[in-house]
Amino acid sequence: MSKPAKFISEGGSSNRPPLFEGDDYYYWKDKMELFLRSQDNNMWAVIKVGEYQPTVKDSFTLKPQLEWTTTESERVLLNTKAKLFIKSALCREEYDRIMECKTAKEMWNTLQTHHEGTSRVKETRIDIGVRKFELFEMNEDETVDQMYGRFTIIINELNSLGKNYSTHERIRKLLRCLPKNWRHIVTAITEAKDLSDMKLEDFIGSLKAHEAILQEEKPEKKKMIALDSQIEKQSHNKDEKDLQNDDDCHTPFFDRTFLFFIFSSFKLSRFYSSF
Repeated sequence: MSKPAKFISEGGSSNRPPLFEGDDYYYWKDKMELFLRSQDNNMWAVIKVGEYQPTVKDSFTLKPQLEWTTTESERVLLNTKAKLFIKSALCREEYDRIMECKTAKEMWNTLQTHHEGTSRVKETRIDIGVRKFELFEMNEDETVDQMYGRFTIIINELNSLGKNYSTHERIRKLLRCLPKNWRHIVTAITEAKDLSDMKLEDFIGSLKAHEAILQEEKPEKKKMIALDSQIEKQSHNKDEKDLQNDDDCHTPFFDRTFLFFIFSSFKLSRFYSSF
């Protein structure tokens, strides 16, 4: 029974390299390096240093193939295996890009230059990544897991470009990126823990524990807001009712006064008209 297509494209076993279709190069690069190392300890050397060629002892003269030892034959075979694994991992477009390369090292470097750029482009991408790291902030409406997921993407991109941050630097940055309502947990962690020895997993665990407490407090806070709103509404209604009662009390007096004024004016006008 054949394996699902997605399983095959992702590399379903230790004998199948992860497929690269042109996207997410850093993700593939990391998986491919791990795959090649898992095949043989010397295979990664074929990629980074170059092909192994048996030589005559104490000289740079290449040995004739018939004189190769079993160990030398096995190491030479790694050259071919490395090329096979790289080509087997590529889609047609990426395969065409390295088809004329003669060695596995050349294939790897060609892909790396195309997707990472030249050294100058690489430096620019590092600068962009460092700026993302420095400006990183946790959003008010996201969870610790969501925040840390975004942070990890930035770290992984920088790692793939050769820019690494220590655990201590990452923890200090994450402490600085937290919202204002997390400030007391920042103080508690910095005062109670030695950040230089703290594990990143323990730090994230502390943040998630604090997050759980905040989530529990939210329903109570909503209830208090609703109660305050209800009390304010009742008070407002009472004030309106009292005002209406005051109006009702003054209305008859006003009516009597007004009628008396009209009646008096009418009598005076009749009095003066009699002269």
